[in-house]
Amino acid sequence: MKKVLFFVIFFVSIISVFARGELFDAQQIKELFPSSTRLVYSLDGVWDNSVDGGQWKRVNVPGSVIEANKIVYQRQFKFDPQMMNRMVWSLYFLGVSNQAEVFVNEQFIGKYISNGIPFNVNIPQKVLTNSNNTIRIVISNDIDEFSNTLQNDIFAPMIITGIPRSIFLVGTPQLYISNMLFTSEFNSSMTQARVKIKAEITSKNLDNLTKIDVIDSVNKSISSKSFYIQFQIREKGSGTAIATSDMYPFSLESQRMINKEYSFSLYNFKPWSVDFPNLYEVVCKIFAGGSLVDESISNFSFRTLKSMKTKNGSAFIFNGQPFKFKGVYYTENFTRNSNYLSPDKYEADFKLLKILGVNTVIFKFNYPSPYLLSLCDRYGIMAFIDLPLNNTTEKQIASETVISNITNQSKNLITQYSSHPSVVAVGLGVGLADNTSFYTDFINNLSKIFKENSDKLLFRTVYSTNHLEDNKPFDFLIYQSYTSYKSFENLNEEYNALRELVNPMPIVISFGVGAQNYNHNGYSDPLSTEFQGYYIQNIYKISIVNNGYGAFYSDFNDYFSQNPILATKYIDEKIVSRGLIDLNHKTKLSFSVLKALFNDENEPLIDIGNFGQTVYTFIIVSLLVIILFFMLFSRYRRFQEYFVRATLRPFNFYSDIRDQRILSPMFTYALGIIIALSFGIFTESLFYYYKSSEVFQYLTNIFLPNQIALAIIYKIIWIPIAGIFVFALLYLIMVYLVALLIRIFAYFKHLNIHHFDVVNITIWGSVLIIFLLPFDIVMFKLLQLNSVMVYFIIFFSIIIFLMSIFRILKATAVLFDANFIKVYFVGAACFAVLFFGFYLLYQYQTNFLSSLSYFFNMLL
Repeated sequence: MKKVLFFVIFFVSIISVFARGELFDAQQIKELFPSSTRLVYSLDGVWDNSVDGGQWKRVNVPGSVIEANKIVYQRQFKFDPQMMNRMVWSLYFLGVSNQAEVFVNEQFIGKYISNGIPFNVNIPQKVLTNSNNTIRIVISNDIDEFSNTLQNDIFAPMIITGIPRSIFLVGTPQLYISNMLFTSEFNSSMTQARVKIKAEITSKNLDNLTKIDVIDSVNKSISSKSFYIQFQIREKGSGTAIATSDMYPFSLESQRMINKEYSFSLYNFKPWSVDFPNLYEVVCKIFAGGSLVDESISNFSFRTLKSMKTKNGSAFIFNGQPFKFKGVYYTENFTRNSNYLSPDKYEADFKLLKILGVNTVIFKFNYPSPYLLSLCDRYGIMAFIDLPLNNTTEKQIASETVISNITNQSKNLITQYSSHPSVVAVGLGVGLADNTSFYTDFINNLSKIFKENSDKLLFRTVYSTNHLEDNKPFDFLIYQSYTSYKSFENLNEEYNALRELVNPMPIVISFGVGAQNYNHNGYSDPLSTEFQGYYIQNIYKISIVNNGYGAFYSDFNDYFSQNPILATKYIDEKIVSRGLIDLNHKTKLSFSVLKALFNDENEPLIDIGNFGQTVYTFIIVSLLVIILFFMLFSRYRRFQEYFVRATLRPFNFYSDIRDQRILSPMFTYALGIIIALSFGIFTESLFYYYKSSEVFQYLTNIFLPNQIALAIIYKIIWIPIAGIFVFALLYLIMVYLVALLIRIFAYFKHLNIHHFDVVNITIWGSVLIIFLLPFDIVMFKLLQLNSVMVYFIIFFSIIIFLMSIFRILKATAVLFDANFIKVYFVGAACFAVLFFGFYLLYQYQTNFLSSLSYFFNMLL
C-alpha cells in the first residue's frame, strides 16, 4: 500500500551502506527541487571508481582527482517495480568537470559537456529493469581548443577530473513541465509590472500517468485525458498568492511536447533589493480529472537593472534608483580533497558577503552551483556569470570546437539558471583577442543567443590594449588591468582614457592584488597583507573620485591554482591569494578595509612598516666579480694583452688561436667563469625584478608548459644567489654545446682542431658580456626607476648578445680559415633549424604561436 514509502526506505538503505552522508539535507534539496509532485533522491555516497584504467576502488561521490585523464564511476540501485513504470526517471547533475558519458545498464544514454554547468539526463524507460540497475559515468578530461581556453589565465583554478558536485535521481510524472522561462517589464516608478511566463510541457507514456503525492505517499492512477494548466505567482515562504490564472484546458498525445504562455499584470508588489530581498515564486500546475499531476516552481523577483544615458554620460539604474556596484569575484574553491565546498560552507561565505556589504558577485572560471544562486536569491546579491573565455586567442576564437562548446553552454546556461532572479548579467569573456573579423562574428552570434532567449545584460571585461570601437552587443564593460602592480597614477590614467574612448557606454573598474598571507611587514612591502589593504584603498577611491560606477574586487576568496604563482611565491602549494578570506575562511585585513569602503565606515589604520627592496646579493656578487676581473687584469700582463686584443682586434687574436699560439688555459677558464657570473647576475636581476609581473609569468608559462620545470625555475628566481649560479652554469653549458657543435663541423671538414681551441673562441668571443658587469651592480635599482630605463637595459643587452654571437661566428671562420659570409650563413641556418625545432616541439604540445601572438598584441 505504501509503495512510495517502501521505495524511499529501500533506496536510502542502499545509499547508507558505506556512505559518508549526503552533502545536502532535506531542506537544501527542497530549495533545489521545490516541486511537491516529483521524487528526488541524492546519489551522494560510495561508488566504484577506476582512474585511467586502474584498479576499481570504493570512493565517495562527490569526489575528484587531480591530473587524471579519464575516470569511470559506477554504482547500482533498485526500483520498486510499480514506481519504475509510473514515473519518468532522470539523472540531474549539479556539474561535472569537463565532459561526461552516461550509461545505464550498459546502454549509452548520451555525452554531455558540462565544465561545471548543471545538466539533466533522461533515462529511457526501456533501459531500466526491475532488478539491479547499474549507472556508469565516464568523466574524461580531453585536451582540445576549448579546454585550453580554461587554462589561458595564469590564475586559473586547479583542474580536476571527476564529479565534484552532487547527483540526484529525479522522478517526474509521465506528463510534466520540462522547462519554464519568464520575463518581466516594469514602468519607470516600479509600481506596475507585466510578467510573461512560458511553460514547456512534455509527455511520455500517458497510459502510465499517475498522481504522486509525496507528502501522503499516495499513488493513484489517472484515467482522464482532459488536462488543464494553471499559473500562479505567490510570496515565497508564506505561500500567499498575489495572482492566479484560470485553469486552461489543453490536449496532448504521448511522446509530445507543447508550449503554453501566460501574462500577468501586477500592482502593489514588493521589489527585490539588496536590503530587502523579497522573493516570489512562479508556480505552474497541470491537472487531470481534478487531480494535480505535476507542479513546477521557480524563484521570481520584481527587480530591474539597466544602464541609461545621462547628461554626463551614463548611469546604472536599479529599481528606478541610481546604483553603484560594490562587487567581488567569487571562484568556487575546492577542499584539499579536490571536492567543491559543502552547502553549509557556501552559506557561511554568503553571510560574510553580507557583512562585507556586497551587492554583486561575479562568478568566474566555473559555472556556479544552482545552490549558490539560490543563496544569491535569498541574500539579495546580484549574480553575474562570466563565460569561461579567458585571454582567448585568435585561433581559439576561430575554432569550431570553441564556438560549438560555448554556444551549447550558453543555451544550457539560460535554461539551467533562468529560475534564479539574482542572475542579472552574463560576461562574454575576459581579454578576448578582438582585432580580427573572427571576433566580431563570434561575439555577434553569441550575444544573439542571449538577446533572443533571455533578458540578461551583457558585458565583457577588457584590458587597455583591447580594440573598443564596436561595443554594440554589450550593455556595459568592465576594465581590468592585466598587471596588478602598476602605479596608481597609471591605473587612473588608463581608466579615464577608456571611459573617454567608450563614452557614453559605462565601464566599471575591477582590480585585485595577491599577498603572502603570512607576510605582515607593512604596506611598504608589496607582498604583505597590509599592502593588499592599502592597494584596495587607493584603487577603490579612483572609481569614487572619477564619479565611476562602483568597483569589483578580485577575489573574495583564495583558491587552489592550476599554476604555481611566481609573484607571491606560492609555488609548491599553488594558491591564488588575492582573496579577502583565506583557504580556512578566515578574513584578512583587506576584508576590513573593503568593508569600511563599501559601507562608508571608518577605515582601519594600515601600518607602513619599514621594508626595503634593495637586494644586496646582486651588489656584493657583482663587486666580487669585478674585483676578480681587475685582479687578473692588473696582475697578469698576458691576460691584459689577451683581453685587449680579443676586444679590440679580434681577427688577430683568433688567428693566434688558429696558428696554435700558446694561450693559457687558466686565463680562458677564469674569463669563462667571470663571463658566466656576469650573465648569471644580469639574468637573475632581470627575472627577479619581473617576478611580480603577471605579463612575465604569462610568458614563462608559454615557454615552460611543464609544471614541474616551471616550479623549479620560479624557486630559483626567488633565491638570488641560487639564480646567479644556476644561470651562470646555464651559460657554461651553452658554451660547451656551441664548442661541441663547432667540433662536429670541424670533423666533417676534416680539420684537426683541438677541443681547447673551440672552447677558447666561444669564451673569448663572448667577452663583451663582461661589459654588463657595471649594470649588474645597480641594475635592480635602475629597473625600478622607470620603463625607459628598462627598455634601454634590455636593448643594450640584446646588442651585446648579438655581437657576441657574430664574434663567435667570426672566430669560427678564422679558425676554419673559411669565408666569413659562408660561416655566417651556416650559423644562421643552424639557428634557424634550432628555432624551428623548438617551435615544432612547443606547437605540438601547446598553442605556442597563437599564445605568443596574444602576448605581443594584448599584454605588451
